[in-house]
Amino acid sequence: EVVFNVNYTEAGEHTYTITEKPGTEAGVTYSTESHTVKVTVADNGQGQLVATVENPNAERVFTNTYK
Repeated sequence: EVVFNVNYTEAGEHTYTITEKPGTEAGVTYSTESHTVKVTVADNGQGQLVATVENPNAERVFTNTYK
C-alpha cells in the first residue's frame, strides 16, 4: 500500500497519473501500466477542505515479470 500526503489550499478537482519507475534489476520487465486517480477537494461549510478520492478501493496494481 502506498499513501500520498497532499496538502490542498483551495477547493477544486485534481487528476493524478500514477506510474511505476522502472528499476535496473537484470531480468525484470517492469510494468508500463498507469493508473488515474481523481480527487475532489471541497469546503465542508465550516472552513475546512475535505478531499474525496474517486473509487478509493479500486485495485491499482503494477505487475512486473522476471525471466
